[in-house]
Amino acid sequence: MPMIKDPRWTAINLDGTPCAGAELHVFESGTDIRSDIYSDEALLTRLQNPLIADGRGYFPVFYARNGQYKVKIVAPNGATVSEVDKVSA
Repeated sequence: MPMIKDPRWTAINLDGTPCAGAELHVFESGTDIRSDIYSDEALLTRLQNPLIADGRGYFPVFYARNGQYKVKIVAPNGATVSEVDKVSA
């Protein structure tokens, strides 16, 4: 199964510091419908969506079924940091 990865999803503040606690939301492409995401390539173990960034601003690696997705990163204060549609898995 494909992994959605860009080469590593990271949340960074404008000053270049990690954005710990940011959220990474995965939606069906072109919608606000949350997608199922998984921790393993066999798609057996579902992950919480959104994912939460660690203290370094990194999100866990995740997998999804073949298709296209919209990925949105949101800062802890609720501001959208980035949003990319039509990300392929």
